[in-house]
Amino acid sequence: MKTTVLPDAQGFPTPDWVRQTFAGTPTFQQIEGPARLVRLIQQAKVNREGETLDPSDPAGRFWFEERVLTQLRAQAARSLTQQSRTASQPFVRSIQSLISMYVMHCLRDDLAICKNWTEDFDGYVTLALAPKDAVVALVGRIKSQPYYSPTNSRGTPDPRYDLAAKEGVTLLAREDQYVIDFNAPANHAMKARISKQVTPL
Repeated sequence: MKTTVLPDAQGFPTPDWVRQTFAGTPTFQQIEGPARLVRLIQQAKVNREGETLDPSDPAGRFWFEERVLTQLRAQAARSLTQQSRTASQPFVRSIQSLISMYVMHCLRDDLAICKNWTEDFDGYVTLALAPKDAVVALVGRIKSQPYYSPTNSRGTPDPRYDLAAKEGVTLLAREDQYVIDFNAPANHAMKARISKQVTPL
């Protein structure tokens, strides 16, 4: 993956709330293939609090590098396989389901995805850029977040925020994010590169 920093004039309009999800000042960059970016996807559902959650848009804004997911899965597989060899009893759940749980837990922290924004993740879609492909993205380190946001994904105040904030329960955010607007002229053609199928975690 080759990246080139661009002047803001070659980027796209970005809402203030999106820029506030970055730890520092993000930069517009041209991302050239070969490269693979990933977006987490949630299906429509009702969470434990009774809130109806809308399905994610596969062509939504927020993406991260596929290597993050690949490394997490490999790390989980190594750890759980070793544990299964030394455990006094077999695991109740399959190794694959435990790997998925591990990955979901780590991704929530690494990407600072507040618990009340989405109950869980059903899978992911991939943006695969061929060698001659390129997208323009707003790139930077993700800002840490409280475990619960003051408001949920629908803007409703969440009473769990105050307690979590008081206890200092935060999501650390260790990775970079790539904000992509597929309506921008430079990116519109790349929307077709998004995988049609949602891959389970």
